[in-house]
This record gives sequence, structure tokens and C-alpha cells, in this order.
Amino acid sequence: MKTILFLLCGASLFFASCKPKTGSISGNVYWKYNKVQGDKPDAGSEVLAINLGDTATRYTSTCDVQGNFAIENVRIGNYLVLVRSKNTNDGAYDYLRTLAIYSKPLKQVTGFDLSKYKATDQADMVSVDSIYSAVLGQSPRSTDYGVLTRIIKMSDSLNIVRNTIATRLAEDLPENVKYLTGPPILYKVSFNEVAVKDGEKSTIVVDNGITNH
Repeated sequence: MKTILFLLCGASLFFASCKPKTGSISGNVYWKYNKVQGDKPDAGSEVLAINLGDTATRYTSTCDVQGNFAIENVRIGNYLVLVRSKNTNDGAYDYLRTLAIYSKPLKQVTGFDLSKYKATDQADMVSVDSIYSAVLGQSPRSTDYGVLTRIIKMSDSLNIVRNTIATRLAEDLPENVKYLTGPPILYKVSFNEVAVKDGEKSTIVVDNGITNH
């Protein structure tokens, strides 16, 4: 009898040790409706968690009417969590800035190196920045309305150029990146890096701000 109990205990410990270690990822996603009504839940937003050590391991969820989501039984490890907003979209320039901030984990997931990609249009971006700096560096007198008007017009023109370049860059991104994030004209995408530990809950809060259009 003692032998049987010993074997049963040993088997239980063996299977317990073989059980994958998991945690969970949960959070709340919201956006700013307007100054009067303030923040609202970003209900329907899509959440995708990708394991950076094994990019084939992925988990998905959708935000409920309160903007909450929860993903249970997530294998431990470091994750890139993408949230595609249901109620807001983004301009191409801000979209590329977001990708640049998370270029390292994005490269792990897609194999795409944004820093090298940006270099192809570096001259265009530098020329725009240089012109912009030169215009603002004129330091007009408060009564020199002619110079002020030219600065305003030049700033508007440079914004158009900047956005045109950014739009072209965004359109030329690799298909796997565009598939992952969705087009900025339809979705605002946010990224979070999350460490999932055994038996613990990792929580994020995503503020998608205002919509671009």
C-alpha cells in the first residue's frame, strides 16, 4: 500500500511539474469622445498578444462594452500586445512614430527593421525639418505681421509635405506589418510590452486619445 501511495504521489508531482506555467493579461481601453463627454470605452477594439520568444504563440481578445479585455492561461514570457482601436484612427505620421518607438519588438515579430527603412527617405525628412527650423528661426518682431503670416503659411505647407512623405512610407510598408497593425486610416494601433509571470496577472491601460478624422 505504501508503495502504491508513493507512486501516486510521484506521478502527481511529475504531472504538476509538466503543467505549463501560465499567467494572464487584462486591461482597459478607452478613447476621448470630446471635451464635454470626455472618455468613453473603446468597445470592440481588437487585442493581440504575441510572445517575443516564440512569435507563433499568440492570443487574441476583444474589448467588451466597458472597454475591458482579459486573456487567461497565457504562457509565461515577454509579449508585445497590440490594440487596434474600434473608434479612433491615426494619421500616417503619428502611425510611423508609434512604429518607431516599438521598432525593436516589431522587428522580432515581423523581421522588419524600421530604422533601415526610414533611411531611404532620410534626405526628404531632413530637408523638411531643416526648412521648418529655418523658418521658425527668423524670430520675427511682434509687429512684423508679414513674417508671421509667412511662417504660418510655411508651417502649413511643411505639414502637408511631412504628411505626404509619411503616407507614402506607410503605404510601402511590408504586407506582414500592414496586416498586423491594420491601415492607420481605419485603426489607431497601440503597443505595450508585457512580462507574463507564473500565476500573476499583467494589467495594461490604453488611452487611444482622439480620432484623426
